[in-house]
Amino acid sequence: MGSQKRNKDRNARTAEGKTPVVTEARPSGIVATWDAICRFAARRTVIIAASLLLLAAVFVRYAEPLSDPDLWWHMALGDYMLKHHTLRPDHSIYSWTVADPNWIYNGWIPQMFYHLLYATGGTALLHISQYLFFGAVIALFLYFNYCNNELLNLFYLLAILAVMVCLHLNASLLKPEMFSIVFMTLTPFIYFYSLSRGKNLFWLYPIIMLLWVNSHGGFIFGLAFIGAAFAGELLNYFFKRQSLSKGMLRSFLVSVVLSIAATIITPYGPQWVLSIIGYFSDPHFMGQARELIAYKSIFLFDHPAKYILMAFAVLYGVLSIFLLVSKRYFNISLVIVNVLFVYLSFMYARSAYLYLPVWYFSMAYLISLFHITPRLSRLAPVFLLVFILSSVWTMHWAVNYPQKYRYFGFGVGEYMPSKVADFMLTHKVEGPLFNTYEIGGYLLWRLYPRYRVFIDPRHGPYTRHLSDEYRQFELGNNFEQFTAKYPFKSAVVKLEWIVLFRNFFKSPDWKLVYFDSSSALFVHKSVLTPDLRVDLGPERFKDLKSYESYVYVLYAYLNMNDFKSVWRIMDMMESRFNYGMQKELIAETRNKVMDYERLQSRK
Repeated sequence: MGSQKRNKDRNARTAEGKTPVVTEARPSGIVATWDAICRFAARRTVIIAASLLLLAAVFVRYAEPLSDPDLWWHMALGDYMLKHHTLRPDHSIYSWTVADPNWIYNGWIPQMFYHLLYATGGTALLHISQYLFFGAVIALFLYFNYCNNELLNLFYLLAILAVMVCLHLNASLLKPEMFSIVFMTLTPFIYFYSLSRGKNLFWLYPIIMLLWVNSHGGFIFGLAFIGAAFAGELLNYFFKRQSLSKGMLRSFLVSVVLSIAATIITPYGPQWVLSIIGYFSDPHFMGQARELIAYKSIFLFDHPAKYILMAFAVLYGVLSIFLLVSKRYFNISLVIVNVLFVYLSFMYARSAYLYLPVWYFSMAYLISLFHITPRLSRLAPVFLLVFILSSVWTMHWAVNYPQKYRYFGFGVGEYMPSKVADFMLTHKVEGPLFNTYEIGGYLLWRLYPRYRVFIDPRHGPYTRHLSDEYRQFELGNNFEQFTAKYPFKSAVVKLEWIVLFRNFFKSPDWKLVYFDSSSALFVHKSVLTPDLRVDLGPERFKDLKSYESYVYVLYAYLNMNDFKSVWRIMDMMESRFNYGMQKELIAETRNKVMDYERLQSRK
């Protein structure tokens, strides 16, 4: 009866011209729950907490010691230029072997910058500068979002985290390349900001190129982006697709011309650019460069960067296809720069960072242009979960599974032969000095002018005169011929060059007098003195922080057939690193050592 009466009242109101009351259908339980989680993920407190987690992950990921030998020779050149009031250092003075005095490397801005930082505040200021570089990259990302009315959300936080994890392949090693990373972020920012806001910032390109060309050879990729973007905009205009206005297109053209002109404003004039072109076109140099790990394809590295870059390329491709099908939108310029920089990033590990800002600004621009953020908000719970897991994973692996010779901490890394350098300076070891390639940069910084290096990671000065011959010796070949040709009296050998270490150790002409976690010092018998005989026992290594350092110290004792010290090092490794993947490696190493010891006992 009650329901019939309500129906009659509703019909009466409808007949009177009044709007009937419509009861909205309530969403199902799953949909309601998902909507509630989406609203929770979009809360300001959640975004703030996620931002703090992002900063923590970045801090922990890059809390590593200074492990790149290149930094030290760059600072040495910065010191030279400041003392001699010149921007053209003499590259031949640091080695006693033949070095090309005409070699050109124009990086005076970061070289002086790093030297002044170190002279003022030591390694602490160097580490702080690294975080400031990362802050500049993140700030440009966030500012672009702000200018396009894109609120900070979990998608962008996850994207920034992925970029910072990927950057670790290049930016974990502090050197002038950090300047290229910032400039490579600023260059696409200017293009996409001008594109989205209709404001002409192209006049900044010549200024950026002037600074970049005097900082690092990566400026060539900045020119590639500017040229590719302009070519794409010309095609957009020709095919009457969405493009810049005629006025902005003219300004862009002028900026391209002035940017190219800016590259000759260096202490070397146009020779700096011509030398880079010459290196890329020189098969001999490129053949040697490909032997270096940094110039191998990113696919050969066991690093998250290759997976992140592939995911980025796929995401951009999916979004582009979606917009082409649903909106009939096709921007030729965006396609050109994305395809070009995907290719460049996959070509060499050294260039892996190039695509990251291109991808971020491309995605943020398209998302803003077509108001896709509301659709992305439906996936906020997924983004939140992936973001939390990725942040925790990043910090966990940074602390517990650091890359080779690295650990959670700061200062000078164990990859550097700091104690060997101290020993040489204290005991006034006789020269000339031989040293292996990588550590030459650090020894150049620490020992010059008391000692001149044999070779160092500048590479360029030695390309024609020494590199090929040295490479064979480093691999353990031609020992007698090489040591007869080059009259060095002391040798600093990286422990990881096991065959070369063994050659020196077994030679009757050489005596092992000292070694640290990085390298071994051998002295020729003709200059051996009693004060060079010091304790070489394993207790010196009880406080090592790097797993790889223990491994190579263990190899050194194995080459010396000192099994008592070998087992002591094994005990130290197990007490410090007996967990996860390293636990399995230690167990495997222990078995191999036991087999080797039994083999030696039979001889």
